[in-house]
Amino acid sequence: MFFSIVLTTQVLAWQETQLYAYYKPFTTSGSLKSSLETSEGEWMKIFNVNLNGAWLVTKAVTKRMRDSSIGGSIIFVTSIVGTERGLPPGASAYATSMAAVNHLTKTLALDFGKYNIRVNAIARGLSDSDSLYRSMITDTNGKPEKEALPLGRWADVSKDFSSTIVYLAGDSSAFLTGTIIVIDGGQSLVRARMRSYI
Repeated sequence: MFFSIVLTTQVLAWQETQLYAYYKPFTTSGSLKSSLETSEGEWMKIFNVNLNGAWLVTKAVTKRMRDSSIGGSIIFVTSIVGTERGLPPGASAYATSMAAVNHLTKTLALDFGKYNIRVNAIARGLSDSDSLYRSMITDTNGKPEKEALPLGRWADVSKDFSSTIVYLAGDSSAFLTGTIIVIDGGQSLVRARMRSYI
């Protein structure tokens, strides 16, 4: 018998097929501010939630996957803020924590491949419900979203990422591991690369 485990910080569900893990941490971005103005407490809170939480949950789930001998798929949902092309000024703690989870994805893929456990991540674009969104709006130079963003809108978290999560969890991606898939609707293309728009 095979098991599927779908794991978020709030939900644990079982299904017959294969063992999967999906982890979306309750990410905290803090507020945009200079690194010199970021307190040690703020820095530690962001890293404890975003990076340490991801590692602890993954460690627990992976032990179960390994012991089952059937493998599985671990999927992190991070942010383009943690990638080179999405780095905004004033988000040093949040961006660094997201970059760390992206790198964790790659190192865990190396560690867990021998157990037939794949590890991938989705670096998602910003939505209008994200705390960083309001601070980024001015970066469009006052243009309406339809003009400023390639697809004319911000990400819709209820539908824009689900098909990729299903793909990463299923057999169609059986040879994919250690990969960060950017799904941002072209948000990171709005500014020149060196200026790092969202």
